[in-house]
Amino acid sequence: MKKVLENKKLLIIIGVIVVLAIAGIVSFILINNKPTPKEDQKDSKEEIHTMYVKINPLVKLTYKETFYKCKDKDGNDTFCADGTGTVMDYELINDDAKEFYKDLDFNGKYVGEVLLMLCETARDNNVGFESLEITTDSERFNKEDILDYLKDNSKYEFSYDLYVNFEEHIDEDEIVKDEEVNNKFLVSFNSDGGSKVESEIINKGEKATMPNNPVKEGYDFVEWQLDGKTFDFNTPITKDITLEALWMQKQSDKDETTDNKEEKPVEPIPEPKPEIPTENPKPSETPSDISKINLNDNIMVVIGYYGSMCGWLSFPTNLEDLFPGYIQNGRHLYLADTSEYGELPYSEYEAKESLIQYDINKENQALNKLKVLASSKIPGVRDFSYSINNHQFKYSFDYLAIYYEGDNPFEKLNNELLSSVEQINVVFNEAYKFSGACGSAPDGPVLLTKELCDEFNLTCDRW
Repeated sequence: MKKVLENKKLLIIIGVIVVLAIAGIVSFILINNKPTPKEDQKDSKEEIHTMYVKINPLVKLTYKETFYKCKDKDGNDTFCADGTGTVMDYELINDDAKEFYKDLDFNGKYVGEVLLMLCETARDNNVGFESLEITTDSERFNKEDILDYLKDNSKYEFSYDLYVNFEEHIDEDEIVKDEEVNNKFLVSFNSDGGSKVESEIINKGEKATMPNNPVKEGYDFVEWQLDGKTFDFNTPITKDITLEALWMQKQSDKDETTDNKEEKPVEPIPEPKPEIPTENPKPSETPSDISKINLNDNIMVVIGYYGSMCGWLSFPTNLEDLFPGYIQNGRHLYLADTSEYGELPYSEYEAKESLIQYDINKENQALNKLKVLASSKIPGVRDFSYSINNHQFKYSFDYLAIYYEGDNPFEKLNNELLSSVEQINVVFNEAYKFSGACGSAPDGPVLLTKELCDEFNLTCDRW
């Protein structure tokens, strides 16, 4: 009996221990799985936003932005992470966008990736731009992150700015209206005393319509000119321009004028005597330099012509791979009907022309330098002009050089004049010449006069 009682006590003790152990385990689990206070919970949110991206092409993006909303230690709403954006839909707004991006699909891509695609494709299509302009209704758009992404992933040298305009309620009509206004140009007609010709408003890239010829008493209309040259009405309009009428006096009016002069003779005006140089021009005591030239030195000069009249210049990256053995003199590719003298046949060039890849960054750099040169007055140079079409640069200008036989008494001045020429040619140091950038033989020597100095942007006087 005593053994039975002792066993019961042992069993009771063991049971109590088991119960306490179970209770401890349950308590531990409950404590460690206590619900997180509400203020510590992260609440995932999604919002739909709109973004307009303008380079020259204009694109509208609709994207989903995901972020985490939570409360800070003071119980105020805050964001636990930066927003991220995924494009859900897009619209190509203007003609440039419809042309360049028609084969691309942006849906499902990260916003930064889409912006990179827009910029790279524009530059692939030779669209030069200085800024990427964004209008968005998301105040969480992270400009710095996007800038870092573009810089790190661009295949071109990063050379443009990023401007972000936040608008809580975007006025799409206003953006499109501004785009339409910015892509219209005014073509004005100066009839030079003739009948009035109405101006035309032309969409960017379209052509002006040739108006009816104006009339002017005593004159026949010849043509419309731009900057003193015949205007081709097949030229796409990319800026405001003014065309000027060129007239020719009618023969009958010329005869009448001659008759009147015969009826009322006047004393002839003696022609001014031309400036005659001395046989052996000697520099004055104050040597002439490019900043001030003494016309008393009787300096003889020649007028030379230089440019790409025989071809064009480009910045290809794979030319030597496409046409091995044809590149001469470092960066010169001669084109001809046959390869009798090592030239590249036109037929072979045309067959591979579409495969040529170009360095858009170098093109943009050259274009910027040419713009600066065209807007400045280069000493010793006149009629500087340039153009670019389908990656092909063309340019031309006249220049002055000192004429001499034997020793050159004006060597310093001559070097300064030629250095002005070099600052233009150096723009294309890294370019390839197609068919040869060439010039022509200069005219015979002439005496440097005040008129020539004015034409060639030189300061001349007599002292």
